[in-house]
Amino acid sequence: MTDPTWNDRVPLRARRSLPGIPDGWEPRDRRPVPEDVEVRQAGGEDLEAILEMGRTAVPATYRGILEPELIELLMAKSWTKDALIPSIRAGRTLVAYARDALVGLCAYGSYGKSLVVWKLHVDLGHQGRGVGGHLLDAVQRRAEELHVPVRVCYTEGNGSAEAFCLRYGLVEVGREEQVGLPELVWMGDPT
Repeated sequence: MTDPTWNDRVPLRARRSLPGIPDGWEPRDRRPVPEDVEVRQAGGEDLEAILEMGRTAVPATYRGILEPELIELLMAKSWTKDALIPSIRAGRTLVAYARDALVGLCAYGSYGKSLVVWKLHVDLGHQGRGVGGHLLDAVQRRAEELHVPVRVCYTEGNGSAEAFCLRYGLVEVGREEQVGLPELVWMGDPT
C-alpha cells in the first residue's frame, strides 16, 4: 500500500519532479458556481434530503463496481441517520442547494495529517456545472486554515470520481488494498 500521506513528507522540489507532475503545474480553472446554487454547511434540517440523495446516488455510483450485497452493506453502514448526524454536528458536511432542492453534498474528516473527502455526490442534472468543484473548494479552504492537504478517496472503478478529480487538477498519490474489494484510490494536489 502506498501511504496516502506521502505528500507531508516529500519535499516540494521532489514532488514536482515525480512523473506526471509538470514543472509549474497549476490546478485547472474552476467553473463559476451557478447563481441559483448555494453551498453551505449542512444542518439538522438537511438530514432527510441527504439521506434521500444517498439512497439514489450510492447505488447508481457503485453499480458494476461492487456486488449488490456490498452496496446494501455500505448503505446500512454509512448512509443512516446515526452515521450522518456526527459529521453534520461536527460541521464536516457541506450541501449545495438549487431552488430549495439538494443538488450536491460533501462529507469530509481528518485522516492522518490530511482532510479527506469521503463522500461527494452531485445530482445528475447538476453535474458538470461547477457544484462539485465548489464543494471541494470549501473543503480546501478549511484545509488551508488548518495547514493540511486535502485528499479525495474513491473506490477503483468509479470513473466519475476519477474524472472529477482529474478535472479538478488532482493526481493519484496512493492506493490502498482492500480484502475482497476493489482498491481505494487516493488523490491529492501534486504541489
